Amino acid sequence: MAGDEALIRIVDAAMAEAARKSGAWLVCRPGCTDCCRGPFPITQLDARRLREGLAELELRDPPRAARVRQRARQAVADAATDDDPCPALDPSTGTCDLYAARPITCRIFGPP
Repeated sequence: MAGDEALIRIVDAAMAEAARKSGAWLVCRPGCTDCCRGPFPITQLDARRLREGLAELELRDPPRAARVRQRARQAVADAATDDDPCPALDPSTGTCDLYAARPITCRIFGPP
């Protein structure tokens, strides 16, 4: 997984620079959930990172992890549509419960 970690560092650094250059023009901020809607494809590495992130969350904050799991089960049961929020999105805060483990798609959405 070392290659994935290197890729994540590169992507995060590039997006941080894009956000820095965007300044006040960047509208993406915690609580903005426009990009957190609907199903989207993820890679196997994204899935692995999400599983590991959820396992870490389970150790740090079991009730929060349980809420993510419940939202994921509900999304599968409801056959999520383009308007449904991502299961990792905490509806009360508008932030991602698995932010550090989020997929590449989530990391690059916004600043570009």
